[in-house]
Amino acid sequence: MRGFRTPILFFIALLIALPAPVSALCLDPVGDVTGSGETDVMDVQCTILTVLNAVVFGLDAEPPVCLAGSTDRADITCDAAVNVVDVVVSISLALGLPLSEQIDADGNGCPDSCITIEICDNGTDDDLDGDEDCYDEDCYDASACADVMICGNGTCDTGEDCMGCSADCGCVETSGLCFNQQCSPVGLFGGGPTCLEYPVLCNDDNPCTDDTCVEGTGCIFTPATGECDDGFECTFDDVCAGGECAGDLVDCNDGNPCTIDTCFEDKTCGHSPAGGAPKSHPPISCQSWGGGSSCSFWSPTQIVVNAGDTVNWDWEENHSVIETAGYGSSANPVPGGFTSGAPVLNGSFSLIIDTPGFYYFQSSANSAMYGMIYVKSSPTVACEDGNECTDEGVCMLDECIAGADLCE
Repeated sequence: MRGFRTPILFFIALLIALPAPVSALCLDPVGDVTGSGETDVMDVQCTILTVLNAVVFGLDAEPPVCLAGSTDRADITCDAAVNVVDVVVSISLALGLPLSEQIDADGNGCPDSCITIEICDNGTDDDLDGDEDCYDEDCYDASACADVMICGNGTCDTGEDCMGCSADCGCVETSGLCFNQQCSPVGLFGGGPTCLEYPVLCNDDNPCTDDTCVEGTGCIFTPATGECDDGFECTFDDVCAGGECAGDLVDCNDGNPCTIDTCFEDKTCGHSPAGGAPKSHPPISCQSWGGGSSCSFWSPTQIVVNAGDTVNWDWEENHSVIETAGYGSSANPVPGGFTSGAPVLNGSFSLIIDTPGFYYFQSSANSAMYGMIYVKSSPTVACEDGNECTDEGVCMLDECIAGADLCE
């Protein structure tokens, strides 16, 4: 037995000496560390587990699941330590024994080191009653809560709803759909706190309704008549009809199927071409690697154009452009394909391709100079030129180009 005595005494010494975070709470009931609403053997066991857990793993360790809060909840005596003293007191409380005079000198059933009231400005529900700081009845009269609107504190706070807090404001509760009430610490003509009445503002943000409030019904929005603004820039003579605001549209149609007709803020009209025009692209030029003097590649090597656009090349050395059957230096020339002719110094070449698809090219003097052209279908706008003997045409800028002759 002697072999076990020293470890046990050492362990108890640890329990007695173990400090804990300061606890200011007096549990209700005292010793109810599990939060069950009564102090019993379960609280004793949980207090023992909490002390052992703190000794083995430290005060910052996760508390036992039986504990209704952090480790300092087990500091039943509020002496800033979680130790064997709390275990002994927990056993006494579970047996229904009163606290000793050394712990509870005033006999109020709470350890003298504990605080039983709310601290009004620390952001914590100190007395664990569900109400924090100024919203706890212990703090209603505190100076720190003078400007806080609290229903039920006996004070008519500015902005307080009289309908729910008539006792605070000293006014008689009334009900209605067409008015609201608020507390005012000073009456309209002086005097003490009073309850002021404000009409309900019925507003549906619709210029074509008359907004009224009818007691017993509430807000009513009746269709109105007269001038209004529908918020659209291209209408005029806006009037209310059936509760909606609408006006006549500004007519910007110029009768040309090949223009896009636009109305502006000042109710004037603009007309822009609907048909796309062919584009001449910047030239594909001969470039050298690392700033050398000899051409070694085309730049850009790949371009995208619309059918009917013009593709341009230029170069300073002895080159020419030929169409090839594929992309790369090993591709073969296309028989009868496009070409700029024989190689020339300081040459240039332009090409219009009307058929969509992929087209490849090289320099006839240097097969390492190769590239690709992707030709897309041109966006078209169909139109009628008004001639019965022509098929449907297409717009070119703002002009309708007639289709095939149907009367030949």
